[in-house]
Amino acid sequence: MYLFQDYLRCLKQRNAALKEANLTSDPWDGQFAELATKITFHRLAYIERINNILSEIFERTYHCGESVSIKYPDYANDPHDFKKKFSARLAADRRKERLYGITLIGPHRDDPQFLLNGQSLSLYGSQGQQRSFMLAFKTAQIIDFKKCRGMRPVLLLDDMTSELDSDRKDSFFTSLLDQAGQVFITSTDFTLLKNKRFSDGNFLKVENGTIDSYN
Repeated sequence: MYLFQDYLRCLKQRNAALKEANLTSDPWDGQFAELATKITFHRLAYIERINNILSEIFERTYHCGESVSIKYPDYANDPHDFKKKFSARLAADRRKERLYGITLIGPHRDDPQFLLNGQSLSLYGSQGQQRSFMLAFKTAQIIDFKKCRGMRPVLLLDDMTSELDSDRKDSFFTSLLDQAGQVFITSTDFTLLKNKRFSDGNFLKVENGTIDSYN
């Protein structure tokens, strides 16, 4: 958390420096590359942990025979090489960055790729497959959080199951209740929650700007 805050502060200062036309070099490059390297390898380690859980959760929950994974756009195999290549990219992009007045590379612009059977989930996955992937991803995050922190996180789901068939909904809720702590779920289908082992939950109905108990 503090590392990313330091990164954002450095990014802000670097962007300000890029707007100063009289500067012949960027005084923030060294610190920026150092922080970017640390964040990137923290993310790579996290994704490696999550991938190990995600594939198992997806198969155990949905039994569909499809493979899932997350890929991060890494540029080197170790921090030293990464920092060296990252610094070279900063130097190569300096003219363009001064033209736009912003930093064009770094963790703030990196997007992990969600893959289904080795292909982009957003391009080739159906709405149901995308929902299934994200729910399995959330479950994997819960498991990883519990292992690392020793506690269960609060889970918020906004109508996440609307594109799933009945079997996938059953499988997901069974998996969810085995892992999650406190859960807040929104849905337009009250029977969906009533029929999926949430009978002991508290239900609220929002209608015309008012909130009432719902049984």
